Order: sequence, then structure tokens, then C-alpha cells
Amino acid sequence: MNNNNLSGCVELLTIEDKIKLESFNKIGELKVDVETISWINLQGGDFQKNIEVLNEKLNIHPLILGDIFEKTQRTKVEKYDDLIFMVLHLVKLDEKNENLIAYDDLYLFVKDKIIITLTRENNQLFSKLNKKLLISNKENFNSANKLLFSIIYEIVENYYDVFEEIEVKIDKLDSELIKNSDYDIIDELYLLRRNMIYMIKYVTPLKNLVEYIYDISEEKKERQTKYYYRDINDSIDDIIESIEVYKELASNMIDIVNNMVSDKTNDITKILTIWSTIFLPTTFLSGVFGMNFRYMRGLEWEYSYPIFWLISIILMIIMIIYFKKKKWF
Repeated sequence: MNNNNLSGCVELLTIEDKIKLESFNKIGELKVDVETISWINLQGGDFQKNIEVLNEKLNIHPLILGDIFEKTQRTKVEKYDDLIFMVLHLVKLDEKNENLIAYDDLYLFVKDKIIITLTRENNQLFSKLNKKLLISNKENFNSANKLLFSIIYEIVENYYDVFEEIEVKIDKLDSELIKNSDYDIIDELYLLRRNMIYMIKYVTPLKNLVEYIYDISEEKKERQTKYYYRDINDSIDDIIESIEVYKELASNMIDIVNNMVSDKTNDITKILTIWSTIFLPTTFLSGVFGMNFRYMRGLEWEYSYPIFWLISIILMIIMIIYFKKKKWF
């Protein structure tokens, strides 16, 4: 590696006589033996320069470079001669709004015994995996493919962890729905459902990606490789199934809230209409007696005013009784 000074986190995990993890501040400090199973994890820092350094060492195909600099890439795997390139996505709940999910593209390169992961932002996702690897038997990771499966498995588990938090939020909103049909709930539900749609978009292609890696693996018949492949597939299936169930639940809850709000609006409209109708006879009589005719019988009669109110009240009572019988309120 050359001596480019880069900020960000640079980690090198090697598997020889034992599993060893080293951290660097500069990519130029790395010394990698191509005959040793190695994982280089580049997080944050000067993304452009990281790519330049990798391009010098790996001679990255122009199509891959195009994919890397186009942020909205789908999950995929491609093979260029002896280099395997993957686009994956890391997820976490947004720090400013916990109802939103933040995504960071993860670019993964595999060449011979070397695996390279590259992200634009620093993240703690692989810290847990590093701890597992450091206490593992190195025989379980005697090939780059097995290490690769471990990395992919950790990414899949990360989806599951984030989804579990969304699941808790939806269950909480489901309980609140009984007490409150306010549109605050529906806004949260729309955000959570949108998150799940994006998760499905990124998780579903993982099945084909994992299947492809398994098919080209030289150790596909080994028991350990089969275990990894099976576990990852099972986890992906579980996540997809759970997301679909909760996405449908969120949609149903949105429909329920809309119906409850609509029913409440209809009830208010009905009550206002009923009261307007009850006072309609009084309005009519007031209109009649308020007309400016010079001669109108009864206007000068001393009992005309109380009789006017008596007739109005009787008509209102009749209408209220009628509405009650019709069960309109």
C-alpha cells in the first residue's frame, strides 16, 4: 500500500496461526500478505481517496467505479475476472427521527484471500463480529469464503435487529390505536411502513446474492459452509416474512385510523345537521313573521309572541322524537 494519509477507521483482520485484529488511522500503514486470509475494513474518511488507493491495487473495472459513485445502488453481486464485487446496505435508526431508517452503502470486494469492505460513514456494525472472530477457532475460518459468509450474516442480523425495533414501535402504536385515532399515529405508521418497503427492497436480493456466493464457493460441499448458507437463508426468509406481516399490519392500522377519523367526522356532521334541522321550523317561522308587510294578522295580538314560541318548541320536540325513533342520535 502507498502512503496516502486518510482519516477514518481502517481495520485489518488476519487469519494465520491465530486470528488477529489491528486498527490504523492511515490506509498507507497497512501491510497485507496476499497469501493470508485478510479482511480490510475501511470506514468513513476520504471516500474518494480510498477508492483511488483501492483502484491502484485492484485495478477496479470502470463499471464498478460507476456503481460506487452512484449512491442509490440496489443490492447486487458481480464478478469481473478474479474480482467479486458486491453492493450491500447497512441500516440503523436515524438519530434525529427514530421512525426513519438511515442507510449506508457497503461496497465489498473479494480477490483471492482478501476481503475489503468500504463505507462512506463510520459504523459499529462489525465490532460485534470482530469480537466473535477473535475468540473463534481459526479452523472455522480457514477460507475467505467462510469469512465472507460471516460478514454477510452479520449484515443480515443487523437488518433483523433494526426491524425488531420497528416491530416494537408498531406494537406500541397498535395499543395506542384503541385509545387514540389521532393523525399523529397515522404519520408514524406511514413512516414505518415506508421503512419496511425499503427494507424489503434491500433484503430480498440478498437471497440471490448468497446463493451465487455459495454456488461459486470451492468449499460448498463442506459442512461448515453449508451451515452458514442455511443459516443466512433462514434469517433472510424470517426477515422477509416478518416485514411482510408487519407491513400488512401497518397498512391495516392506517385503514382503521382513516375509518375512525371518517366515522368521527360523519358523526359530527350528522349531529350538526340534526340540530340545524331541529331549528329549521323556528327559522322558518321567524322568517315569516319578520317579513315587512304592513298588514299581518296576529302581529298586534297580545298572545302572538308566546304562541310563536309554543309552536316552535312543539315542532322541535316532535322532530327530536322522530329522530330518536329513527335512531339517528
